[in-house]
Order: sequence, then structure tokens, then C-alpha cells
Amino acid sequence: MLKYTKYLPHKHVYSIGDIHGRATELLSVMAKFQILPQELSTNACFVQLGDLIDCFSFPKNANVVNLRIAVGELLKKPEFADINIDAPMLAPADSHDFERSIAELLDPRSTIERDELYNELLHLHSALRSYETLILFKELQEQHPNQFVVVIGNHDIDLLRGRCRYAKRQKEFLLSFLGFSNAIAKTHIQEGCPFILEQSPILAWLNERPHIALSDDTVYMHGGPDAKLAQEIKLRGEDAFIEFLHVIDEARESAWMHPVFLEHDSFMSPDGEKNDWYHHPEILTAFKQASGKEYLAFGHSPFLHFPKGVDLDLNDDELQEYFVKCDRIGPGKILIKHDTNLKRGGRFCVCYHEVGTNIWRFLTP
Repeated sequence: MLKYTKYLPHKHVYSIGDIHGRATELLSVMAKFQILPQELSTNACFVQLGDLIDCFSFPKNANVVNLRIAVGELLKKPEFADINIDAPMLAPADSHDFERSIAELLDPRSTIERDELYNELLHLHSALRSYETLILFKELQEQHPNQFVVVIGNHDIDLLRGRCRYAKRQKEFLLSFLGFSNAIAKTHIQEGCPFILEQSPILAWLNERPHIALSDDTVYMHGGPDAKLAQEIKLRGEDAFIEFLHVIDEARESAWMHPVFLEHDSFMSPDGEKNDWYHHPEILTAFKQASGKEYLAFGHSPFLHFPKGVDLDLNDDELQEYFVKCDRIGPGKILIKHDTNLKRGGRFCVCYHEVGTNIWRFLTP
């Protein structure tokens, strides 16, 4: 039995792409469409396709004053009551305790330079939202294990394996909220400390999330196969797909150090142009046939419509129409693009699929 492959027997599947710390907003969206886990029947479920953490542009266009207010309001929420407020501030490491340092950041009379203050508040705010998302999703998944499914993403793995490539300052704050000392947090971010996964209930929970979910007709993953795997699947069909499931399942025992999880060279984050399914439809078709599924549903990138390596104007309104919505693309429209650029302030979009049919609906508030 595969431990990290989640099988979905449900007839109705709701799904959403990369959240990047916006769990509270997602809950509002789910409530609007009456798809909260407690409201779903045993015949329906909700799947979230990874990247719970790392907020890249949150809050959008904030200044120092309203960002300070936003951080202060967040710290008042009950979700943050268990933050280890005595943990040392992560920079500077030897001058203030965590509580005094946060107070200094939030004090309007702070002598910290404006740009430095803004950056610290932005990282702090983003880490708080990531922490909040982990808490809320852990609670939802444990209360509704058959109705709420969280698939792991490459930003989550970046936190778990250490040697971080993304949002290092955010992750320093986040690890502090999770109760780790300055020394352990910095060592984990720079070198990796696998033992920390056993020392935090939240990290332990995140570490156990599946990396793939399979309904009767759809593969749900955060990313997709790297070029080598895609070629093997194309040549060997179903056998290669089944072997792929077993290889990555067994690789999970390596504390994420196995090569199949390396950033930019992994099925979790296939970022090279050669791995772009939309521009290599023969790979997409072969993977569909090997998996025995009709549809392939993915997050990870809002830019599946465009060749990799091309400079894109993220402020172009016409392009944003493609970035910030779910879509069916690729040969036969079998690829379901989930990532709506939430990490850069995009809009929420929930996919609905009636399993066994050609029905896909995209729900936007």
C-alpha cells in the first residue's frame, strides 16, 4: 500500500491550487460556495494542491503604517496564542528577546530605518499568515480526513528539508513561531536539520501530507514529472507510472534529501522549458495514458500557457487574465491549471469536477 498516495473515492471533487498563506481568505471563499469540509457529504471532498507557505506579495502595496497595523491585528488572533513569544528574535540574534523585538517593530517611535522596518514587517506578516495557514489546515484535515485533502508542494518541502532557496527570512520567523531557537532555525535554513520534523506537531503533520491524489479519472499533483521520468513513462507506459509512484513513496523516508525532491529538478517543481507540458503535448498525452486517468490537475505555476524563460510583464492586464484563473489547456484540454498566482496577489478560483464526466467548473467569488 502506498503511504503517500491518497485515493479519492468521491464522486464530486473540489480543488484549488497554491494557497501561499491565504487560508483564512480561502475559508471565506469555501463558505460562499457552501463547500466547507463539514458541509460536504461522504461523496464529496476538497483537495488543496500544495504550497501552503511563503507569501511573496502580502499585503499588496502596503505601506509601513498599515502593514504595522496588519501585523498587530494578526498577533491578537487566537490562532497565534500558542506562539513561543520567548523565542529569541532571529536577527539580531543576541540583542533582544523575541517579544521585545516585535514590540520595537510595532512601536511607531521605532528608530529602525523605514525600508528596513517595512521589510521586517512584511516578512513577519507573511510568516504569520503561513503559520496561520498551517494551523487551520492541520485542524481541518484532522477533523475531516476524508473530506479535506492537502497535497504537499515544493515550498512546503523547502521548509521541511532545509537548505532553503525561498523566503529565508519568512522561514526564520516561521520556525521561531514553531518554537525553534535561533541557532536551530538558521542551521536548518542553511544546512538542513532533519530531526526538527519530529519536534513540532505542525511540521510532523506537514511532513506526512501526500504528494499525489488519485480520483477515478484525475491525477492531482502540485508539479509534474521531470524530463527523464516523462521520457520513461512515454516509452514504458503504465509500468513506469506505477514504478514512479513507488519510487517517490519510498523516497519520502529520506527526509526529503532524495534527488527526486531537488528544487528545479524534481516532479515537485519542473521549472525548465523542457519540462513544460503545455509545450510538449506528447509527454502530456503519454502521462495521461500511463496513469489510466482522463485528466491531470496541477498547481505550481500560473504560467503554463507560456514558454519558460520568456520575460513576462506581470502587470500586463491582458496577460493577467491568463495568470489569475483556472483553465483547461493542452491536447484535448486534459491539463487543469490550478495556480492562479495567489502568491502575487491573484484571485481565488475553485475547480469543481464531477468524476466520470467531462464536467469541470471554475468557481470565482
